[in-house]
Amino acid sequence: MAERSQTAPEAGYDIGNDDAIGGNVSKYLVLPSGYCGQPKKGHLIFDACFESGNLGRVDQVSEFEYDLFIRPDTCNPRFRVWFNFTVENVKESQSQREREKERQRHRQREKQAPCTGSPTWDSIPGLQDRALGQRQALNHCATQGSQHLNFIMRVIFNIVNFSKTKSLYRDGMAPMVKSTSRPKWQRLPPKNVYYYRCPDHRKNYVMSFAFCFDREEDIYQFAYCYPYTYTRFQHYLDGLQKRNMDYFFREQLGQSVQQRQLDLLTITSPEDKSDLENSVMQKKIKIPKLSLNHIEEDGEVKDYGEEDLQLRHLKRPEGRKPSEVAHKSIEAVVARLEKQNGLSLGHGTCPEEVFVEASPGTEDMDSLEDAVVPRALYEELLRNYQQQQEEMRHLQQELERTRRQLVQQAKKLKEYGALVSEMKELRDLNRRLQDVLLLRLGSDNLREGAEKKVVFITGRVHPGETPSSFVCQGIIDFLISQHPIAHVLREHLVFKIAPMLNPDGVYLGNYRCSLMGFDLNRHWLDPSPWAHPTLHGVKQLIIQMYNDPKTSLEFYIDIHAHSTMMNGFMYGNIFEDEERFQRQAIFPKLLCQNAEDFSYSSTSFNRDAVKAGTGRRFLGGLLDHTSYCYTLEVSFYSYIIGGTTAAVPYTEEACILGGSPQAWASPHPAENMKLGRNVARTFLDYYRLNPLVEKVAIPVPRLRKEKPPPYKYPFLRGPASNHPNGKGDKKSSVSHRDPSNSF
Repeated sequence: MAERSQTAPEAGYDIGNDDAIGGNVSKYLVLPSGYCGQPKKGHLIFDACFESGNLGRVDQVSEFEYDLFIRPDTCNPRFRVWFNFTVENVKESQSQREREKERQRHRQREKQAPCTGSPTWDSIPGLQDRALGQRQALNHCATQGSQHLNFIMRVIFNIVNFSKTKSLYRDGMAPMVKSTSRPKWQRLPPKNVYYYRCPDHRKNYVMSFAFCFDREEDIYQFAYCYPYTYTRFQHYLDGLQKRNMDYFFREQLGQSVQQRQLDLLTITSPEDKSDLENSVMQKKIKIPKLSLNHIEEDGEVKDYGEEDLQLRHLKRPEGRKPSEVAHKSIEAVVARLEKQNGLSLGHGTCPEEVFVEASPGTEDMDSLEDAVVPRALYEELLRNYQQQQEEMRHLQQELERTRRQLVQQAKKLKEYGALVSEMKELRDLNRRLQDVLLLRLGSDNLREGAEKKVVFITGRVHPGETPSSFVCQGIIDFLISQHPIAHVLREHLVFKIAPMLNPDGVYLGNYRCSLMGFDLNRHWLDPSPWAHPTLHGVKQLIIQMYNDPKTSLEFYIDIHAHSTMMNGFMYGNIFEDEERFQRQAIFPKLLCQNAEDFSYSSTSFNRDAVKAGTGRRFLGGLLDHTSYCYTLEVSFYSYIIGGTTAAVPYTEEACILGGSPQAWASPHPAENMKLGRNVARTFLDYYRLNPLVEKVAIPVPRLRKEKPPPYKYPFLRGPASNHPNGKGDKKSSVSHRDPSNSF
């Protein structure tokens, strides 16, 4: 068990000063003040030395209260939001009598310091009120149980050095928790979470939450939001790569400063339309073998032997032909009779000549009379033999005519089968060409030029914004699926996805910066190949695609997570060209119709100077008027369904992939609303590819009830600082007429 390291006061630092934090705590054992014995159960051990972990310091305020300090991002002390740590060596020792005594003491304290209603913790600056709030939290834990945890050992954790003043913790958000015996993440009850300004810590905002441990053998883990680590991402991509999908390609675009892999995914159908046209005349159906081996190149019959003339009423002996058997059997009878009568019938003699030669004068009358009966039999057999030979010749001629007819019919059948196959191919090709012609005539979105349009998606440039990884995974999972919409999108678009731009920051547990302390989303103007290698590689690739005349870069979408707003929404750019500006609003409006957790009213378009180094601003100024760049934001906490005021928290399953928990209970899993899937589906509406989806096996309903506000006022130009409310990223920087009328 790790020894307790020197505390901050012992090192000469101020308790409220977090500048002394230099790394994560590692198996940090907290002992009570003045305690000199061996560590016991209940002396908590904190640890954050694992992937994506973050906890810089622990101070014990009292027996059951701890101040926790977030470790700032590496090489940058400005950002302190993400936390992820474990607690072990918990105690389960309080008896029922001791718990009842503790409750009575809490009731007496509340009588001495009464409090009515639910206080607003932002308006309580005093230490006495803060202590009262903590006592209320302890009382909640003591008097109210939970369906998941049997509250035994009660503690209060105070996250004391947040760098942001605003937080979704004021709107009901709560930290995540899991344990070794219950590995599924769950949110703490919001009633046990408080966010307030605390004078004990230089009036910084503090988030306090009460928790009760119920199993001594468990290790408990707490996090700001659902973690999504670099290792999990690599395992996910390895699993996709093992499936050997011909429309999924993974490559290494570069490496981070710490030599972690920057993955680039390409999702598109490998077949072109030209391949379809070339394959129409090449695909033939298989025809049964109907004596086709006798057909020469000129179509004439090459051989008509009797080997294939099988008659059902004849039984062919092995090694003999049926005509030979019949012919030889008759000849044998005739030869036997001729031998008996001393006669021989030649090939050139007739029966009369034979009997003239055997005149009655040469023999006596008795022998001639004796030969009368065999001779009559012989003549009858001879006539039968001649009749059979004549019938055989007629039968052979008939069989030859039948064979010719069968061969001709087989030839026609083969040609007809090939014609039917080609007609089906041509009918399908004609339908597709009509759809493409309709699309080109009815929309300018699919303009002439590149065969396939490119959609470039990036995520996790800020490592602490874990929801962006879930959205990226939702997009990838849908695009590689067998859904009819995904199939159409792969045929007509090329998706380039870089899901994790800051792998070092993700691995280290930073919130916003890379290993060297850079906010990568502020260095798009001039990224360094050694300080920002991942950003430099992505930018060079985008510029190469933009300069390639065979490539049309249509969209760039950078996925982020927002710590103060609910729902999903977008940031867009402002352009001097009014038509381009109006067309930029089409995609967010379509996404609002497809996704119930996306809010168009929260979507804004700006050109703040502070955002000049972002990917959205830089690429928006670099690319031409046919390309559109967005920042897609998704809430850390929840979304509000249009027409209601109820917040629906994201769960790990629906995780920021974007769906309601009720939808996941649906018997049709593909109908579940996922933001990642709906982002991909919106491209189908944008490019008007719906006619190509003939029969969508799983319908995707439009559930969004929110009506996007129409733009009714004149077009205004100017920076975001000219807003009436003075908030650049909260409201649209301009007002314009409804762009939905333009398409």
